[in-house]
Amino acid sequence: MTEKNRKLYDMIKENQSLDTIKKELQLTEKQIYRRVRTLIETGIRIDRDFYIDGHYQYNISEDSISNYFELYTDSLKNEFLIISDTHLANQLESIESLYACYEYAKDHHIHTIFHAGDLIAGDKKQHVWESLTNRLDQLDYVVNMYPQDPTIMNYIVFGNHDHISNSKIEIKNFLEHYRSDLVGLGFTTQLIKINHAWFRMNHMRKVKIQKEDYITFNGHFHHYGLTIENDKISCTVPTLSNISTSTIHTPGMLHVVFDETNQLSVEIKQIAFTPKPVVKVSAKIPIDAIDTYNQRLEKHYKIKKR
Repeated sequence: MTEKNRKLYDMIKENQSLDTIKKELQLTEKQIYRRVRTLIETGIRIDRDFYIDGHYQYNISEDSISNYFELYTDSLKNEFLIISDTHLANQLESIESLYACYEYAKDHHIHTIFHAGDLIAGDKKQHVWESLTNRLDQLDYVVNMYPQDPTIMNYIVFGNHDHISNSKIEIKNFLEHYRSDLVGLGFTTQLIKINHAWFRMNHMRKVKIQKEDYITFNGHFHHYGLTIENDKISCTVPTLSNISTSTIHTPGMLHVVFDETNQLSVEIKQIAFTPKPVVKVSAKIPIDAIDTYNQRLEKHYKIKKR
């Protein structure tokens, strides 16, 4: 291990901030990320704590495995975007809408984007660019073409198009090796916590919905939908592509706001790119009994902090 990598390891172990590490070691964020990847390859278990304002901090991983993903925040009002079904490498992709999504995020001071699955075209050969039928080429395409901004992080729940049979390439590891801002949360489903707000991100309804999942956002369906039944909120995420069964279609996304200023509420806005972003539907839903809501979730999932 080089002297600088040893110093980096020691600073991470001491829970030093990324800004402190950059200043002390005279390294850029990208250079630190590359060195951390090298340390991980030697067997050192290093993880990251993520914050909704777009920054993160390295830490030495504990042995326990968390059954949820947490974005840390000190704010009572937290906003993020949810996109889905970008199908990059498909001829009906909408790269321009993906870049418009980033511009929208920057205009609204949003630093977090969740992706609800089907990042790439995958094994489906229909409508795939001829030069991008190979999965590795598709992942290279994502690394090079997916927008990048130092203040914005992406958290991805992979979908059925992202899982390719007989492949020896692990999509999460591949993306995180080249891009620090593309974080894989696993396949099909992920429970997520932001302050006192819990929700589940799914791709495809074949995922068994837990009885304690009060709020779910579901990719795969390529259209917007919102249902509220028995105090549970289920929202389907529109596709950020031109792939649709509807004759009238524009790529879209969700702008979500969890507000705990008085009582917990969630506001969901459907944004369509026409090509400028337009709010098509907006719904603000109060969530009652926040203490009971959290206690039941923590008991049901036997929540462990990282």
